[in-house]
Amino acid sequence: MSRHRVKAVAYDEDDFDDGYDSPDPEEQEFLEQCTAEVLSQLLAGSPSVTATRDEVQEALWHYYNDVEKSVNYLRSE
Repeated sequence: MSRHRVKAVAYDEDDFDDGYDSPDPEEQEFLEQCTAEVLSQLLAGSPSVTATRDEVQEALWHYYNDVEKSVNYLRSE
């Protein structure tokens, strides 16, 4: 028999709600601004590069919303 006692703890699903399900409106607006900037830089470059919104937003997520790094990544892809 074990000497250790285990306390049964019941957790409510709301205890773990950290708000990540719904994006912050300010963050969403900033992401849209960055997405538009990346898309315009890709089209303005020589040669122009086309990318989908999802590809641009994935690159922005990967590079922590750094527009220049995202543009360079998408151009090299």
